[in-house]
Amino acid sequence: MRMIKTERILHLKSCRGRKVRVVREHYLRERVPCYSSLCQAGCENDGKVLPGDLTHYVIPDAGVSGDYLEILEFRELQGIIFTQTSCQGVQHSKGRRQYNRLRNLLKDPQHDCVPFANEFQEYSYCPREKGESQEKWQTRCVYSAAVWYYNHLAGMMDVVMITEDQESVAQYSSLNSGVYVISVQDYLRNFCPELQAAHDLYSSISQALQEKESEGTEREYTEHLPGELLEAGIKSGRYIQGTLNVSKHRAHSEASIMTDGLSNKNTDLSWGVLVCGGKNRNRAVHGDQVVVELLPKSEWRGKDNTLAEGQGEEKSGEESGSKPMPTEELEGLCGDFPPREGPPPQTRNTQRILAVPWDHRIPKIRISTQQADALQDHRVVVRIDSWESTSLYPNGHSVRVLGKAGELETEIQTILIENCIHVPPFSDAQLKEMPVNSAEKPWRMDPAQVAERRDLRESHLVFSIDPKGCEDVDDTLATTYYLADRRYDMLPGVLSADLCSLLGGVDRYAMSVMWELDAETLVVNKVWFGRSLIRSSYQLHYELAQALLDGEQAEVPEMAGLGSEEKDSKLAQLTQALEMLTHVARHLRAQRDRGGRWSWKGWRCVPSWIRTRTSQRWSPSASGGPRDGG
Repeated sequence: MRMIKTERILHLKSCRGRKVRVVREHYLRERVPCYSSLCQAGCENDGKVLPGDLTHYVIPDAGVSGDYLEILEFRELQGIIFTQTSCQGVQHSKGRRQYNRLRNLLKDPQHDCVPFANEFQEYSYCPREKGESQEKWQTRCVYSAAVWYYNHLAGMMDVVMITEDQESVAQYSSLNSGVYVISVQDYLRNFCPELQAAHDLYSSISQALQEKESEGTEREYTEHLPGELLEAGIKSGRYIQGTLNVSKHRAHSEASIMTDGLSNKNTDLSWGVLVCGGKNRNRAVHGDQVVVELLPKSEWRGKDNTLAEGQGEEKSGEESGSKPMPTEELEGLCGDFPPREGPPPQTRNTQRILAVPWDHRIPKIRISTQQADALQDHRVVVRIDSWESTSLYPNGHSVRVLGKAGELETEIQTILIENCIHVPPFSDAQLKEMPVNSAEKPWRMDPAQVAERRDLRESHLVFSIDPKGCEDVDDTLATTYYLADRRYDMLPGVLSADLCSLLGGVDRYAMSVMWELDAETLVVNKVWFGRSLIRSSYQLHYELAQALLDGEQAEVPEMAGLGSEEKDSKLAQLTQALEMLTHVARHLRAQRDRGGRWSWKGWRCVPSWIRTRTSQRWSPSASGGPRDGG
């Protein structure tokens, strides 16, 4: 493969503010994967490819890729091409977190987007001209990539480049009939008019980008130190780096820094250090990586250990009974908010409102929106954009509205988001990779797997005990989130409810653990674990297993077609196995009791569903009862 060698001189600025001059050898190639199903040049397109039945492909520039990435994450937007120039622009201007988010988007098979190494393509690469700004060069590179795509696909697919630079729109929009250059707003208006969530998100992000503090010049907080000074201070031992942990009980006045056992000269910091008051916290948010400086020992304070409602008056370490500990003030953040250029004035009908976070350790967030009245009493996903030193609150934008606070569906979505649980539907590409198990094409075990595994199908009695109605039977690793009224599968149904579920009467792969116990003392003599083949004989639920142990007449579904004598024999065998399991469990519990097991008695909440006559809807309630567990 023919390659052309050249050099690139880069003047970069790291996320910590350090300026770096980099000289790199740069190789250009004629063939670079295009990841399009319409390719006529035989590119080696491994992995995801863009479909050929779309109306156009979309190529965002570096600015759009960084500022409006949340819009590009909508699955309704298809055929997105992220150029190497845009990805590197996000990495250098937005930081590692945003760059990793973009990388995860490219890896996700549920999203219809691909990368393109435009800076290694011979006919797409554009060297930077003398005196040309970084932003203008990036935009020119992205436009060159868009033109290359259109020509590479022989004009079979139109290409739309989206940018927020109006000068670039005017400069490039009329140069090529098959390549369109428009703004994000125009793209959404023309190609996605019914995707209201994307329109609302664009409005929110745009207004957040236009925010600039205008309350006055008086600073509420001190400015963060530059990255070079922070690095030098950390190396010299003057500054300490750690993770900010805001107190759950006194979120407005108390936080601590976990320093992983590091010490500062003669001070032991293995137990962390204290940050008292919002001023010393200096705009850091719970979970941030921060750099701090210890205060003089005369200003050290202790944690407030009193349990009182409200904030009240701050107490010293002696008043609260806590020993004074190292106390500090914050000097800077690791990966601060990216600087923004001066924005144009706000649009009309825009209002500023304060969003109160679900987690009270996060400060209130000021957002600008044209839907202030509609957002009242609603749960909204908000992202922090910046926090100026002249402002008491950080600036952010609303990502999406979950619904009215207090409603069942809204609160469930809130809980899922707070616990980082995402439940999008599985994509067609993922479902196509799944095995098939149908009446016409039943799933069968791989002979190679059968030869390598221990076969327990005929030699051992295997059965399962699960809640009534359970579909993912006895999975070692949970494949489903269960809520009071619904379930969310982490794997497609053919796996979680079928092939990865140890259903009765069918052959399944399994990981088995076999204990050999002493018949008298129940001491473990031998243990084996490994891959196995099983065929579960019975699929029991808790109530049925308890009925068999109690000697009650219970119908086991798997025995419905058996004769009376055979049924009694198998029922006796199953009951004996259940009694043995119960005996072993009681023996182990007695051992733990003798060893000092802690028995906790309290109350448990059992969710139930009540249908009200007025609303004719199911509503959740909770009933309590005594609980004794170990």
